[in-house]
Amino acid sequence: MKQKALSIISVISVIGLVICLFEIFSLHGEIDDLNRTISNQYERFNREVNSIYSNVDDKLKKQASILSEKSLDYGEKDLQNRTVEIICTAVPKEYTPGKTTAVLVLDGKEYKMKEKNGSFSVKASVSLFDEHMVNRIVFDTDGVRQTEDISESRTPRWDVLPSVYATKSGQSSNRKNTF
Repeated sequence: MKQKALSIISVISVIGLVICLFEIFSLHGEIDDLNRTISNQYERFNREVNSIYSNVDDKLKKQASILSEKSLDYGEKDLQNRTVEIICTAVPKEYTPGKTTAVLVLDGKEYKMKEKNGSFSVKASVSLFDEHMVNRIVFDTDGVRQTEDISESRTPRWDVLPSVYATKSGQSSNRKNTF
């Protein structure tokens, strides 16, 4: 009888140990899941903090800028002469009608901008195949010069001319479609 009782207690103890082991492994899995969740939340938090810095930096740059709007586009292309027009339009935050003048500095050359309703624009003819640097825009009001640094590089051939790519597999593509 005593032997039976010891056997029953041993079996119950082994079953209890097996159940405890399953619970321990389950808890390990839950801890790993929680660690992954915390790690993901920490990374998301870091991205959001970095985004705040980026947004603040963008707002400060926009506030410090003397321009309320700026655009750089391409105009007419002349394939015969291998040139294209770069059209720059800028709207200063402050200007005096009839007194404020503007100059675009493109590749180190100055191009006088024309004013119309507070917006200054210029068309400059440049080579299709060279890289061009839009350096800055300079506003002058009664001898007081204000400069907006643009420092934007442009290569018209990639933006204006069609690009076609072909592979040995019999496929070809351009910027918009694959054939």
